[in-house]
Amino acid sequence: MPNPDLLSDPGDVRRGPGELLRSARELLGARDLLRSASEMVRRAGPLPGGVSAAAPEALTQLVTLAARQVPGCSGASATLWQDGEPAVLATSHPELAELAGIGHRCGRGPEVTALAAGEPVWSPDTLAEDRWPEYAAAALARGVRCSATLVHQSGPLVVTLSLFGAQPGGPGTATPAAIGS
Repeated sequence: MPNPDLLSDPGDVRRGPGELLRSARELLGARDLLRSASEMVRRAGPLPGGVSAAAPEALTQLVTLAARQVPGCSGASATLWQDGEPAVLATSHPELAELAGIGHRCGRGPEVTALAAGEPVWSPDTLAEDRWPEYAAAALARGVRCSATLVHQSGPLVVTLSLFGAQPGGPGTATPAAIGS
């Protein structure tokens, strides 16, 4: 069932300088989590195919911490990329795994964009998102109204971390709510 927050007016969210600074600090904390998880994956021995044995556990810890510790973050997903393809995916909610899969398959979404640019990608309101129509429709159907995607490269390993919110504005600016409820 879609989240009732989908009906709220995006104009209700106002971000003052203090809120922007707080959001930036919270996302820098998420970036530190991402860097730590990437380092854990890099240090572990590889499985066949080159993927680290610690990757699934590290990514699961990363999304759990991000979803719990970043205010306004209703859920998170992390992907370990190998040769430009998703090798390992961890999510805090099953619907976010479906959403990541849609972005990976259609080749358009915040993860793919962040990966290509090598820098964070923000979507403050999924209702107004026109960069990734297939992804945005799927996100709205799952109650996702905003997201922030970070990317970190450590040698040949690339990890993306996406933080999702159920209200427009961005993780760190809204009250937490359950994705997919």
